[in-house]
Amino acid sequence: MKNNPATAARSEYRRTSSHCGTSPRKSKPPNKTAGFTLMELSITLAIAITISGMVFIAASGDNRAYRELHNTALMIQSDLRYAQRLSIIEGRRIYTRFNMNSDSYSIVSQSPANTFRYVNFPDGVEICGERTRGFWFDTTSSYIDIPFTPRGTYGTQAGTIYLQNGEHRLRITLTVSGGRALIRCYPESRCTCR
Repeated sequence: MKNNPATAARSEYRRTSSHCGTSPRKSKPPNKTAGFTLMELSITLAIAITISGMVFIAASGDNRAYRELHNTALMIQSDLRYAQRLSIIEGRRIYTRFNMNSDSYSIVSQSPANTFRYVNFPDGVEICGERTRGFWFDTTSSYIDIPFTPRGTYGTQAGTIYLQNGEHRLRITLTVSGGRALIRCYPESRCTCR
């Protein structure tokens, strides 16, 4: 098909006539409030993950000290119950003896002398001897003895042991109910060692 001069003139007329005497049509701007771009979301998410990671790392040291203290308290609770059961099975007086100088405890009997278990506290965990109440506390040798009779009873008086690791404190309480020792662990904010 050859270029026809009449067709070329008509197309030129159509092209120029739409803008004769009027301004060209303005298109609408795109809607900028529709949402966020993927790049903006990715950067925001990366910043949030980085900040939360920093907070977790900073707080994990403090949580580690509390976990060690809490696990030690649970271990002491378990061993006190073990000593109570052992006194019934053995039919003799069994002591849980806390050594204040070495931050350790053992489960012992006196006649015949026998050590059933010896446990060292983790680093940083200590017993607050001056705050311990209700138990026999030998100030000359720095021992706290918790005796269980051959019937598994603890005695007539309740007692409390205070543990500390850094700023964290827990107390282990033995209460007497019906001749049996009830052993509980509670957070303690008022206890200070030394």
